[in-house]
Amino acid sequence: MCTSLSIPAPDGAHLFGRTLDLDTHFGEAPTLTPRRYPFSFADCYPLTHHYALLGMATVMDGTTARGYPLYAEAMNEKGLCMAGLRFAESAVYASRPQAGLINLAPWELIPYLLGMTIGAISGWFGGK
Repeated sequence: MCTSLSIPAPDGAHLFGRTLDLDTHFGEAPTLTPRRYPFSFADCYPLTHHYALLGMATVMDGTTARGYPLYAEAMNEKGLCMAGLRFAESAVYASRPQAGLINLAPWELIPYLLGMTIGAISGWFGGK
């Protein structure tokens, strides 16, 4: 079971940690994706202008992952970070793309969100 946590620091920053409790490896390695590296998503517009990302990922040959890193967790150059966690009992996935929505596969979520500004993301949730 993987676990993540975020602890606020006295200076207003936060510390982020995550365990990656797997009994097998998936070719993971520390991976840096530079700014403007083209992410081509299966059912969403491509992301060509984004922040740099650093995290633990595997890079496939391009046949299944379109040649970009599959991040288990990552942080962008502004300090926004996230981890891919599995919620087997509560996750719900559409069987096909839904009209009028942003359609992303689970492995596409980390680069998509971390490529954006915090303001853009929080706007989706009523933040400022």
